[in-house]
Amino acid sequence: MGQIFIKDNVSIQLSAISYQLSAISHQLSAISYQLSAISYQPSAISYQLSAISYQLSAISHQLSAISRRPRVFG
Repeated sequence: MGQIFIKDNVSIQLSAISYQLSAISHQLSAISYQLSAISYQPSAISYQLSAISYQLSAISHQLSAISRRPRVFG
C-alpha cells in the first residue's frame, strides 16, 4: 500500500506542476499579445500625427487663401 500511496502522491504533484506550467504558458501568451499590441502603437501614433499634420496644413492653406482675398470696405 505504501508504494501505491507514493505513486499516487507523485502523480498528484506532477499533475499540479502540469497545471502550474499551463497557467504560466497562458500568462506568457497574454504578455506576448500585449507586447505585440504595444509594438503597433508607435505606428498608429505616427499615422495619427501625420493625419493631424495634414489637417493643420489644410487649415493653414485656407487661412492663407482668406488672407489674400481683397478686402471690401463699405
